[in-house]
Amino acid sequence: DYCSCRPNIRLVLLIVAAIHLSTAFIMSETSSSSSFVGRVHADPSASQACPTKRRKLDTPTTTTILSSSSEEEESSNNAPSVVVAGKLEELKQREAELASMLAEVRREKLSTLRSRPLSIGVIGFGRFGQFIARSFQKYGRVVVTSRSDYTDIANAMGVTYVPLATPEVFLEQDLDVIVVAVSIMSFEQTIRDLVPHLRKNIESRRRRLETSEAG
Repeated sequence: DYCSCRPNIRLVLLIVAAIHLSTAFIMSETSSSSSFVGRVHADPSASQACPTKRRKLDTPTTTTILSSSSEEEESSNNAPSVVVAGKLEELKQREAELASMLAEVRREKLSTLRSRPLSIGVIGFGRFGQFIARSFQKYGRVVVTSRSDYTDIANAMGVTYVPLATPEVFLEQDLDVIVVAVSIMSFEQTIRDLVPHLRKNIESRRRRLETSEAG
């Protein structure tokens, strides 16, 4: 009857409940294991409960960090070389520009000299002075001076002669170059006598230049 079978029903229900609880527990453990592995990949601190798994999971991360550090160090070491190479290239470009400018200045200087022949003065018109005058004659106008009168020789050579007794007249020839061709014995005294006249000539040129610029 119903009363006599109630204990058996209760037993069956307990067994079914136990089976359901066991199944739920097994499924819960399986789910926990899967979520644990996922948490380890997402958060390394979650692997503290399992040192073996943590060591296995940490190895690729450590390798990646070391690799990045090596690349950064290599890049840092190469940086000074790149800066030096860039600086050298900049200096080479500036050097080429300056060389080009210098070549242009030299061409302009040569053109100016050719457009206006030099006026060359020679003090002393002995044998050596005559050699100097003859050699420089092809480069410009030559004006000579000497204590002795060499007018005839100067005219035959095609140069201008001015007596040394009037050094101011000699210096007023608008000379670009003055060559002292006197003997070694009279060299010092010739220079001493010429210095005051040179100073006056330079001062006179400076005043004329200032006047022309002011006008």
